[in-house]
This record gives sequence, structure tokens and C-alpha cells, in this order.
Amino acid sequence: MHRGVELGLGLTLAQDWQIDASLSYAKHTYETWTVSGTADYSGKEMETAPRVIANTRFSYSPGYMNGGRFQLEWFRLGSYWLDAANTGKYGGHNLINLRANYPFGKGMELFGSISNLFDKHYAETADGTDLYFWPATLGYSGVTGEVVSRARGERMAWNRAVGWLVLALQGGVFYGLRNARLSRRPIRSR
Repeated sequence: MHRGVELGLGLTLAQDWQIDASLSYAKHTYETWTVSGTADYSGKEMETAPRVIANTRFSYSPGYMNGGRFQLEWFRLGSYWLDAANTGKYGGHNLINLRANYPFGKGMELFGSISNLFDKHYAETADGTDLYFWPATLGYSGVTGEVVSRARGERMAWNRAVGWLVLALQGGVFYGLRNARLSRRPIRSR
């Protein structure tokens, strides 16, 4: 059984400043679930289903950014059970993320993001007795745009993104190229 509520709010604080917040609170339980007569999980909360997911985003969109913005985000993933028997629990986490984008030219945009700005040790996923921690700051940056394919007579969207990873290793810092890709996909004509 899934029961809960979701709320969202957006508010202009001042010229160029915006705050947006969202909250999801839900309780996920097994109404009736007996496994081969050996275990009864009826009434237990479902594993890997947090009750709380929330975020708040502060955005700054000055006129010189041509519709672009800087954004700081707080993200909360609440605690959840690791197994159907509800014997182990992941405590959840809070992360701070930073992102920016700057549109330029016709259909072009420069973008960048840093996830986990303060390099907090957190589990991306957790189940049973395994916790899959991601102790790093992730980021990506790149350019997106649109081009018209004269041969095909259609608009194509493209992006060139470079993902990067920063790991704190024994007091030092390691910078590594995570991936780089060019993807093209058709988009609808306007």
C-alpha cells in the first residue's frame, strides 16, 4: 500500500532571485505478503522506499545571463529499510548541488553542474546488507545546441558533455576524466 502527499512551492524573492521547494512524504507497506510459510512481511514497510524526499533550490537569474541562471540546491533523501523484514536501515542523506547554464547564439547553451559539492559520503543505493557508497563530488560541463540537417531537412539537437570526478585520496586530490560523449537526437520542428 502506498500512501502519501507531495507538495511544491515556487516563490520570487526579489528581482532575479527565486526559491523553489518540493517535499514528498509517503509510507509504503506490504498489506499481505507471506513467503513460502517461512516469513510474514505483512504490515512491514517496503525496503528501499524512503518516507521523505525533499529539495530546495535557490536560483539567481541576472539579466546579463540571457535567461541563464546559477542554482544552489539542497537535496534530502530520507531513511529507509534495507530489507523486507525491516531489520537494517539506511539513515538517508543530505546533499548540496550547484549548477549553472548560459544560453547564447541561436539554440546554443553552455552548462555545468557539481553534484555533492561538499563531498559527503553517501549511499546512492542500499539494499539487504549492501550499501553502495559514492564518496565523491561529480560534475559535468558542456555545450548543447540545435543544427538543421540540410540532407534530411530536420532539426537535430546535439550536446558535447564532459563528465569529471573529484576524489579525495589520502589527503590528496585526484582529477579524472569520467566520460565524454557526443549524442545526437532528432527534435520536432518549430
